[in-house]
Amino acid sequence: MYFTSISRANDREIEKQLKAGILHIVCPASNGLTLFNVYACVLGDLTQEEGNELCDKVNETQTALTSFPRERVTALPLHRTWEQYIVDRSRKFGDEALIKRNLCECLELHLTQIKTPQILFALDHTNVFNIELTLQLLDELLKSQYSNFGYKVTYQVGG
Repeated sequence: MYFTSISRANDREIEKQLKAGILHIVCPASNGLTLFNVYACVLGDLTQEEGNELCDKVNETQTALTSFPRERVTALPLHRTWEQYIVDRSRKFGDEALIKRNLCECLELHLTQIKTPQILFALDHTNVFNIELTLQLLDELLKSQYSNFGYKVTYQVGG
């Protein structure tokens, strides 16, 4: 596992891999000026309305969902609402068991349906998605329960 940085050249390479069907992208379920929007709606084939509907459903059900087979983009639920952030601006937030379950859902979707050679976790810096905890739990899962995952896992952090 390693981190990739956001750059115009990198975005073009990611776009080529996404269009070629060799990359599965996982993003927080937030549509707007986000990585989800870039990969699912701008570079991908989802309309803005379809992107909004997927994000809403993911956050309402607290379940990771994918737009596959139309696009190879999966959305992870946000870890708290904006209303919760206004009340508690703590940097420690997110239910570890739920985040771990959601990551397992993504990895299982990859193993059973999407099956691209590479999976990219493209995570936005926001006050409602805990990147540090997500990456820590993903790393633990890939070292234990998914130690034989067999696919290249990369990260992109932006926003």
